Amino acid sequence: MIDPNRTLLGKWSSPLNRVRVYQTAEGLDVETHEHFEVANTRVFYEDVQLVTIHREYGTLYLTLTGLFSFGFLLLFGYMATLGEAGVVAGAVIFIMMGLPFTVAFLTRAFWGVDVVTVFGRRSKATLRFKFRKRHAREVYGKICALVRAAQRVAFAPPAEASPAESLAPPIPDSVLLPPPEQ
Repeated sequence: MIDPNRTLLGKWSSPLNRVRVYQTAEGLDVETHEHFEVANTRVFYEDVQLVTIHREYGTLYLTLTGLFSFGFLLLFGYMATLGEAGVVAGAVIFIMMGLPFTVAFLTRAFWGVDVVTVFGRRSKATLRFKFRKRHAREVYGKICALVRAAQRVAFAPPAEASPAESLAPPIPDSVLLPPPEQ
C-alpha cells in the first residue's frame, strides 16, 4: 500500500535485509525487511539529536573484491606464459570473471558510499547512497532544515504579549529625596 503522506528518501539492500526510509510530516519512517519480518521505527524531528553525513568505503568489500580481481589477474598472467592460445583464453576469462570485480573495487575505492545518519533519542535512521552524491547532500540539507524548523517550534520560549517592566523597589524612609524641581 502506498501512503500519499510520506515520500521515499532512500533505500538500501544487503544480503540480510532491505531498508526503506520515508519522510513524513512528523519525522522519518524506517521500514526494515529482514527475510519475513518487517520492523518499522520512527525518528521524530523533535527528538533528533544529531544528523551526520560521511563517506564509508567498506574494508571487507574492498578486500574481497580486490582479492578476487587480483586472483583473476594472476590467472591471466599465468595463462599468458603458456603461449598465444593461453593469452586469448586468459584474457577472455579475466574479462568475463575478473573485470566485474575490478570495476566494483575501483568504483568503491574512488567514490565510496555516502551515508546520512539521523540519531534520535531512542532510534536511528540511516540512508546510504552509492552513486547519487549530490542527492545525498540534498537529503542531508532537507533533513537538517526540517529538524531545525520542528525544534524551533517545539522548543521556542513562550511568547508574552508585552514584557512587563519591573517596578523599582520602594525607597526606604531613611533616604532623603531632593526637593522636586519647579
